[in-house]
Amino acid sequence: MRISERGQITIPKRFRERFGMDKGVEVEITPTERGLLIQKRATAQHPVERVSGILDEAFDVDRYVEEIRGKGGTHDRREDAGEREAQNAAQSSS
Repeated sequence: MRISERGQITIPKRFRERFGMDKGVEVEITPTERGLLIQKRATAQHPVERVSGILDEAFDVDRYVEEIRGKGGTHDRREDAGEREAQNAAQSSS
């Protein structure tokens, strides 16, 4: 392989196919004692980022935990949201 005038190299097709380096894949270049290590940039999200925002804002986590531990009755998140809105409205008008 040769480095182009602009500092570019071409990764041979057999390596791109083998390692899933399709067009548009971002890579990282890491200096090592033996040279440069080229690898695909990690795309995995942090576990919190994967689940962030999947619950309704009005979801009462404490009540849900009590329910799944057997301390509460049946639980409907929509009822929680309605109850919370009514409580907030009552507090706002006081």
